Amino acid sequence: MCGFIGAVSLNIFNQEQLIKSNKNIICRGPDQTKTLFSNTDDIFESKSNLNLSLIFNRLSIIDLSDKASQPMISKDYQTLLLFNGEIYNNLDLRKSLENKGIKFDSHHSDTETLLLGLSSEGLDFLEKVEGQFSIFFFDNKIKKGYLIKDRHGQKPLYYFSDKDKILFSSNFLSLSSLINKKEINQNAVEKYLQIGVIPSPETIFKNIKKVIPGHAVEINFMDNF
Repeated sequence: MCGFIGAVSLNIFNQEQLIKSNKNIICRGPDQTKTLFSNTDDIFESKSNLNLSLIFNRLSIIDLSDKASQPMISKDYQTLLLFNGEIYNNLDLRKSLENKGIKFDSHHSDTETLLLGLSSEGLDFLEKVEGQFSIFFFDNKIKKGYLIKDRHGQKPLYYFSDKDKILFSSNFLSLSSLINKKEINQNAVEKYLQIGVIPSPETIFKNIKKVIPGHAVEINFMDNF
C-alpha cells in the first residue's frame, strides 16, 4: 500500500511541515519517497502560477522501474497524478489507449495508464477502470484538480480547503497535523456512537472531509479555492 500527502496553494506552503507530517505515511511506501516542491509555471507550458507541494511514498508492485515513480507528470497533456491502489484491468486499458495512438514510457505501469487515460478521456475513463484506488489528478490546462476514490472506498483519502490552499492525504493523522484550528464534529460523534462508524464525507473534525466512495471531488483553482 502506497501513501501520499500534498498541498496545492496560491502561496508557498511550509515544506518542512509537510515533510514532518509525512512521517506517519512512510511505513506505507518503504521502496521510495519522492517529493515535488515546485510552481506549476516551472513544470508546464500553460501558466497557472500554483504551488505544488507533494510527497509520495511508494510500495513497488506492478512496475518496479523508475518510470513508474510518482508524482507522475505528463508534459504532453500538462497533467499530474498521485495514485494509491491497483488497477486490475490495467493491461486491457493500456492496449486500448495504445490503439488510439497514445504512447507510454513505462512497460506496464498502472499509474501511467491512469494518468494517460484521465488526461485523454477525462473522468469518463474511470467508468472503464476495475480496481481499488485513491487518486489526486491535476489538469494544468483547465486549472482543475480532482480527488477520486474507487466505488468500494477501499483506499482512504481526506482533504481540507480554505481561501488559498487545498490539503489532501491518504492518511488522516498526517493531514490533521497540518491544520492548526480543528473543531470536533458533534454530528459525526453522534453517528459514531449510533452505528460505530462516521459515514463519508464527514470526519471527526468539521473542516476535514473524506472523499465519498465512487465520487470525485472537483477543485477549480481558477476560482481561488
